[in-house]
Amino acid sequence: AEEYSEAIYTCEVVEDITQEENISFSEVILMDFISCDWQNDVGVIYNYLLLFEDGRVYYVNEKYRHGDVDRTFGNCDDAGWVNLEETYYLGRMSEEDLKEINALIENIMVDTEAIHYGMEPQYDFNTNGYNNNEILSGRKWNSMASFIVYTSDEGENKLFEVEGWYQENERKHLLFQTTDANAIAVMLLVEESPFYSTWLELTFEEAE
Repeated sequence: AEEYSEAIYTCEVVEDITQEENISFSEVILMDFISCDWQNDVGVIYNYLLLFEDGRVYYVNEKYRHGDVDRTFGNCDDAGWVNLEETYYLGRMSEEDLKEINALIENIMVDTEAIHYGMEPQYDFNTNGYNNNEILSGRKWNSMASFIVYTSDEGENKLFEVEGWYQENERKHLLFQTTDANAIAVMLLVEESPFYSTWLELTFEEAE
């Protein structure tokens, strides 16, 4: 493996992510997404931020016409990699940050159930999490969420729910949130990184 310690920040188009090395959900440790309306409401774009075990960070998206419900990729099914539309390599996390994230992930209790708030507006946007990012304010999006990706005892790739929001009539509501402090810490660490800002910029460029 190549030696690295400093973070690498870039934004390179990837023609075919399936040709990159180690592309599999068993290698992904964090997946965030934001869904936005696609071109005058033809359908929905799901914009993903993926953090791989070795520190690589990607922006990928998939587009669905309304009525098309096959969310293969969103269910951590490796068959979904071929459906991705745009893919960008955003660089690599520093060894130090990656070590911290992996230590936190090791301590997540994956059987902790997130608290689900249903569709009733419990919160506006003033709890911790996504509200801190200026790029998000005033933008149109439908839902967003952060997940830790882990392998179950049966060898399946599963999503651990960290935090989820939806936005309606410009009001933002918390949909679910974990009580696991380690998972929240991982989410916040990623959100505070330049990778996250680049991801948001790409997301809203694509949505427009």
